[in-house]
Amino acid sequence: MTDHTDYVRDVAFSPDSKLVASAGWDGFSYVWETFSGNRVAALGAKVGAVAGYEKGRTAKGRSANMTSVAFSPDGTELLTASGDHTVRGWDTQGWQQKYVLSGHNDEVWDARYSPNGRFVVSGAWDNTCRVWDVRTRKNTYTLPAHVSDVWATAFSPDGQLVATGGGDRKVKIWDMATASLVEELGGEAHKAEVENLVFSPDGRTLASVSRDGALKLWRVPTTADRAAAYVNPLMAKWEKKGEFEKTSEYDARMATRAKKPNEFRQEFRTKMIAAYGRTALWQQFKLGDYNADTEQFQVTSDRFPGTFVLKVAPRDAPAVREHFEEANYREPAFDLTTEEQIKLRSTEILISNGTETKVFTLTQ
Repeated sequence: MTDHTDYVRDVAFSPDSKLVASAGWDGFSYVWETFSGNRVAALGAKVGAVAGYEKGRTAKGRSANMTSVAFSPDGTELLTASGDHTVRGWDTQGWQQKYVLSGHNDEVWDARYSPNGRFVVSGAWDNTCRVWDVRTRKNTYTLPAHVSDVWATAFSPDGQLVATGGGDRKVKIWDMATASLVEELGGEAHKAEVENLVFSPDGRTLASVSRDGALKLWRVPTTADRAAAYVNPLMAKWEKKGEFEKTSEYDARMATRAKKPNEFRQEFRTKMIAAYGRTALWQQFKLGDYNADTEQFQVTSDRFPGTFVLKVAPRDAPAVREHFEEANYREPAFDLTTEEQIKLRSTEILISNGTETKVFTLTQ
């Protein structure tokens, strides 16, 4: 595939591997059929805009270069980032532009979908990382990610964390529940710009690659690390005596100090559970055997341990089995295990047989 006339910076396969997309400094994102090599789309280059790589040029002189491509998890959209400061979503059926995410004030260098496709994270040469809600097309968070250009972004497999890498040679982890920095990994372990990041499938390890020629593996922060990153700054601020606060008032406040960490930790747990429902791809279940005597299907999940039960009357059981893969989910109730891992307590499942939709409750 030699259609590009300049530096190719990124490539991505569609979820079913039938398509492969590329991003180039010639101002185009091309899409090909993987097995035939036939080109099916050419996206990009604004009329009159300047593309191509020239050392010393800034965003003022280069506005059409394509910098990254990513398919949505369901394969219905292609995401492109560009030197024109935008992120664009394209329909993979007709290859028409669906939306533009605008807000960065310099070249957008990387953009990725969350695992459930609801959010997009982008990093730019304005030193910020932005998180966008795809449904509303609104900027959810703007993170002051690095003191130099943001070159790389990535969502963790559960959508709870965002990783960024920058021209300042640093790798950072951010919390989607609180928009706060969880950890700076390794300080300046890299000796040059961090150009790409990827989480392992189990979410426990992060890989970073740099222009220094090194690939490094990092331990991903745990839930306890995330809680500490939220609680500790709040405690430090709470413990500080106010400029106009009387000593007696301060002493009275300090007398309740033992309770404050738990209060802040509970705040974090509430935020974390709420964020999980928005960011995680939790709606993946496997339908098991049906017991007509108890009127229950056995249901399992790769994300949650244990077995769930789905109460279904015998007359509805055939339709549930036939259409379970197309089910929709709503009203999830999450909880925490003793190890502070998120578990699903119950959710409603909407299953349609083509003529009517019925609501069932999945419980553990």
